[in-house]
Amino acid sequence: MREQVKKIYKTLSPKAVLAGTFLASLTLFLLVDLFPALFYRVIESASYLMAHNIVEFFSVMASLSIFGVGWFTFSQSKNRHALFLSCAFLAIGLLDFMHTISYPGMPAVITPNSVLKSTQFWIAARFITALAFLLSGLVRPGATNRLLLKAVLITFAIGLPAVVFVGVIFYPDRLPSTFIEGSGLTPFKIYSEYLIVLLFALSIPAYWKRYAETGKRQILYYMTAFVICIFSELAFTLYRSAFDTYNLLGHIYKTVAFYLIYEGVFISAVQLPYREAIEKTNQAQQECAERKKAEAALQVSEARYRSLVEDQLELINRFRPDG
Repeated sequence: MREQVKKIYKTLSPKAVLAGTFLASLTLFLLVDLFPALFYRVIESASYLMAHNIVEFFSVMASLSIFGVGWFTFSQSKNRHALFLSCAFLAIGLLDFMHTISYPGMPAVITPNSVLKSTQFWIAARFITALAFLLSGLVRPGATNRLLLKAVLITFAIGLPAVVFVGVIFYPDRLPSTFIEGSGLTPFKIYSEYLIVLLFALSIPAYWKRYAETGKRQILYYMTAFVICIFSELAFTLYRSAFDTYNLLGHIYKTVAFYLIYEGVFISAVQLPYREAIEKTNQAQQECAERKKAEAALQVSEARYRSLVEDQLELINRFRPDG
């Protein structure tokens, strides 16, 4: 099934892929928005918590897999773009893990868990995600900027989540409020989501320009993920309960987007260098075979002409011009 979907995907134009992704995401979004009697629910907390943990831990595993692929293949791929994204997703994975374990209903993490606590981790993770993608549109695979060194990137990847963790756990009152019990989302939370949507939207033309320059198909995975992330963030501006349909829908969008991003990084950091190495090996083997064939043909030709001379029955005499 997965291979069939990929074959269909490869036959579609980039505009068709993005348009189809937009329409599919919009349809799912509108079903909940236009038919709330059928699709909107406040899910029982224990059931929702299980579903939430499943999709979030999938996202965390996807983030850490992206980090592993980009980080540990860099010595072979030399792809700074994949390295940048991999370190960004290490930070994102750590923050998403903090968001998951601080969700209401989970055991307390140092301080009591709450919707406010989990949404503060959420907003930090989504800001880093959107900003990382916008900046990654400027990072070329062969870039040599000192800020893109592994030591610098890994420091930011671990340092940013650490700062957020200390702020949310120990100084939540000094951070902007994102949720008020009995009232719902705060204007800061809603406007933050809109700003994140804007950052994702700005990332699309940046990657489209790269696609136009290189023609590399895997770039479409990123742009498709951006479209889905936009709908994910919009869903998180509408939920009225931490356990309702909009909240679950936003997490589903996010899970699909992270899978697509993993595909893009895996192709860039693993498949393409592997294919290029195979092509170079095959080319070298073909050149070697052709050289051996030419040498064999030359030996046959030399042997043929040598035999013509050595097997002559007639006497061959040489005379100088003076006789």
